[in-house]
Parts: sequence; C-alpha cells; structure tokens
Amino acid sequence: MYPVKFLLALPFLVGSATAYIECTVGATYCGWYLADDLKWGNSVLTTKLATDLGTCTMWGDMQARNALWLCESGGLARATKVCDKNCDGPQAHCR
Repeated sequence: MYPVKFLLALPFLVGSATAYIECTVGATYCGWYLADDLKWGNSVLTTKLATDLGTCTMWGDMQARNALWLCESGGLARATKVCDKNCDGPQAHCR
C-alpha cells in the first residue's frame, strides 16, 4: 500500500519548486492555508480537488483555496468539501 501512496503523492511532491511543509495528521485546513503558508501551491490543490471530489471548474483555484482539507497519514491532505462562501480560520470552517 505504501508504494501506491508514494506514487500518488509523487506529482504533488515534484510539482512544487519550493519544499512544501507537511500538514498535521487529523487536522482540518482551508486550502488557502495549505497553498500559502504550507507552500503547497494553487495548482497542486486544484489537481487534488478534481481527484478527491471530482470538482473542477474555470474557478478551480478559488474552489481549492476555499475548500476544507483533512490531513491524512503521510502529511498529505484530502479535500472534503468546497465551501459555498469562504473557508475561514483559525479553526478551519466554511462561512
């Protein structure tokens, strides 16, 4: 199972010129926090959003930034919901 997880994460890890920071397992994040503060980047989140939820429109970057993400094992996150309005913190939630 681990080789499969690594292969799924490979485009994520290689896609960013800047080293990304792993999320905390079990924590929920807003996409904008992952993209900006943890250096994951908008394009990575947009791709993962399409994979995780089957959602991708011409506003894909904004959807990814305003989505809730659950951090799973290996320090990678899975999109759980796109917020109707905005994702807000410090405790990530939809407004």
